[in-house]
Amino acid sequence: MLRTLLLSAAISLLVPAPAIAQQTSNAPAPGAEPRLASGTITGTLSYPSDHIPREIHICAEGVESGKIACTNEHITQTGKDTRTTYRLEVEPGPYYVYSILPESADFDPSSGVDYRAYYSEFVTCGSQASCPSHEPIVVEVQPGKTVERIDPNDWYAPN
Repeated sequence: MLRTLLLSAAISLLVPAPAIAQQTSNAPAPGAEPRLASGTITGTLSYPSDHIPREIHICAEGVESGKIACTNEHITQTGKDTRTTYRLEVEPGPYYVYSILPESADFDPSSGVDYRAYYSEFVTCGSQASCPSHEPIVVEVQPGKTVERIDPNDWYAPN
């Protein structure tokens, strides 16, 4: 009997006890708004010229919020398919995406002064004269996801 008790005690020391689950919370501090992971919009740039001006900004304007996020960082892809692309991180939500060539050094995308070349039905139709619409397309950005081929290149839309 003593031998059985000692053997049971020895075995219990070798077998780990079940781990106690710790509960952690990613909830925001009381009173703080929860923050969703950002999403990314990428695409290719073009311009009706022999080059793409470095001053071109690419902006995403929130359809519901009206908030505007912009970048003027152009990424040059080299090799067989040389092209200029962009990458813009934004909060999740619906956006209109456009390229804009500022008229002055005092660039303010919310002013509406500078011409905007949207990602539009004209672009998705092939940018041909036969394309019937220049209507901007709403781009839906999901948390942690990338929306690709959003090419804001409708430089031919009527003002």
